[in-house]
Amino acid sequence: MRFAAHWATPLGEGDGWDEAELVAAEERLGLRLPVALREAYKLLGRRGDLTSNRDVLLAPAELYVDASREGLVFRHENRGAASWGVLLTDLPKEDPAVFIRADLADKTAEKWESRLERLSPAFVEFVLSESLHAPEGLCDFLSDLDEDGIAVLERNCTRLPFPGYPLGEEESGVRSERGGRIAGRRRGAL
Repeated sequence: MRFAAHWATPLGEGDGWDEAELVAAEERLGLRLPVALREAYKLLGRRGDLTSNRDVLLAPAELYVDASREGLVFRHENRGAASWGVLLTDLPKEDPAVFIRADLADKTAEKWESRLERLSPAFVEFVLSESLHAPEGLCDFLSDLDEDGIAVLERNCTRLPFPGYPLGEEESGVRSERGGRIAGRRRGAL
């Protein structure tokens, strides 16, 4: 992965989980992990600097099926406010969609909401967003942007060919497709 080699430490032996650990997780859960999830875990699953500076990629031994028995959870938001997962019905797909589920006080209101159409681009997003939170400070654009800041970002940065995020009632802080503007308050990322 060229990003890690250029911006962090190159990927190497021992950066991923081995086959035996993934098989043990599958046996414990009684299900087969999607190909894309297995590949990501084997490539960089142990690299907390790329996967867990803010939110947490779960180790294979920590993977679990949610209480509603709808999704396989593989990532948690840093304050426990949300979880990322793959719907159990989608596990046979090689590169299934990623869903996110808020941890709400009213457990009956919790539901899996679509995040990205495929797991592989989700891992690209995880690496990019977690790198923004690295202790070395690869980026200083983590604060609110005014109109001038947005203009500077749009003038000096290249937008990655990455799918847009679904936006809920509150805009999530990612680039919106509406009018080419930065939509949110939280990250201000392109």
